[in-house]
Amino acid sequence: MTNVKSDFSRYEIRYREFPELLFTVRGDGCEYFDAFLYIKNKGDPNVHSVEGFRMAFSHWINAVRDAYSLSDDIFITAPNGHQLIDYALALLFVAYIDPCFGVYMMERMSDMLLRGIVLSDTCLLLMAKDRLSKEQL
Repeated sequence: MTNVKSDFSRYEIRYREFPELLFTVRGDGCEYFDAFLYIKNKGDPNVHSVEGFRMAFSHWINAVRDAYSLSDDIFITAPNGHQLIDYALALLFVAYIDPCFGVYMMERMSDMLLRGIVLSDTCLLLMAKDRLSKEQL
């Protein structure tokens, strides 16, 4: 894991479904998410770790690295000691922390392949809320 000296103080939420999954950008434009914070907030530090993720998902990590021609800086350590991972692995990391999410994603992919379109449950709820009255809901 590479140690970097960039300022990673600015975080943003990319996925509304995962407000604890915080993303940041390195000075050269490379995007990362804070794996340390996600484990702290949604995982179990006694069970989950970046190294555990690397071991359990090495095949997928290598496939993503090859598909996107990622540099060797997929896993880095920020100046504050937090472990950051390239943004392309974010949803895979969520599946590592919560295997049920991985199953959910496979179900949504199946829906998309069978029906041609898929929306997240959150998106459907928000669309229904915007369109229907409280009485109709």
